[in-house]
Amino acid sequence: MWQRLKCSSVFILNGVMILALSMLALSVFTQVVMRYLFTSPPFWTEELARFLLIWLTFIGVIAVQISHDQIGINWISEMLPPTGKHILQAINNFIVLLILIAIAWSGYSIVQIGTQVSPALGISMQIVYAALPIGAVITLIVVAGQLIEEIVAIFSVAEEVGNGD
Repeated sequence: MWQRLKCSSVFILNGVMILALSMLALSVFTQVVMRYLFTSPPFWTEELARFLLIWLTFIGVIAVQISHDQIGINWISEMLPPTGKHILQAINNFIVLLILIAIAWSGYSIVQIGTQVSPALGISMQIVYAALPIGAVITLIVVAGQLIEEIVAIFSVAEEVGNGD
């Protein structure tokens, strides 16, 4: 069930990212064309592109974490036995959890004080700032699930070794 949830989550996140990236590209394209053709780009295109890029970044972090596609150096884990690999990954996930808690906490504080309104789009900056804690909390949930998987794997490998398999 967990695997099915991960696959469907990545599928949905990829769809959202494609939509956001398409809107971002269209916004920038509109700005460039209008600037060169009419020497006056729409006032809202740059701000929309910036806000979409912020949200796209944090949505992308979630998708990358789910599918384990982040950049990493794995030469140490490749030298370890299976139990060691799982222990190292569990330590890594625990450290990431602590960092994500700090990011979510700080992000929430930023959202609370962000009472400004964006000049071009006229939307509350809290919507833009919310990308930080929302992205961090969802990524935190994913990493917590991965940490649980690693802990289960540690004991499964240890049990197999203990049984002589």
